[in-house]
Amino acid sequence: MAEEGRVTVRSIRRDARKVLETAQKDGDISQDDLDRAEKELEQMTQSTVEAVDKAFGRKEQELLEV
Repeated sequence: MAEEGRVTVRSIRRDARKVLETAQKDGDISQDDLDRAEKELEQMTQSTVEAVDKAFGRKEQELLEV
């Protein structure tokens, strides 16, 4: 389940990057805005993956205790 969560988060990141790149190509956002948004997107992705990993670790410890 944890791996599915990580894959889902990365899939969402990929889709969001496509939307951002399309907006930049259409002239809706500047290259600087695109760069900032991609950095923020990467930070959100990493923090979410870390949260999934922590939840997995807690659950794994819980199961090993029994």
